[in-house]
Amino acid sequence: MWPFEVGGVHGRNDSMICILNIEHLQADGERNQLEASKKFPQNQFTRVDTLEALIEALQALAPDVILAEYELPPCDGVE
Repeated sequence: MWPFEVGGVHGRNDSMICILNIEHLQADGERNQLEASKKFPQNQFTRVDTLEALIEALQALAPDVILAEYELPPCDGVE
């Protein structure tokens, strides 16, 4: 059970979950999307692969879940 409720944010309906994936490798991002779709068939999945795209996505979306890899060139999970 997920510890949050999926809400209607930014025009999404209540059954839609917004997932933001921070992943610089396309194949890994596609695998993440496939696995997320198994649990949440109704999802808005967005993958970003740069720090600039991450900042834009955070400003534009209200993600319910953020899947983040530890290293996103040129920064890492600590920065």
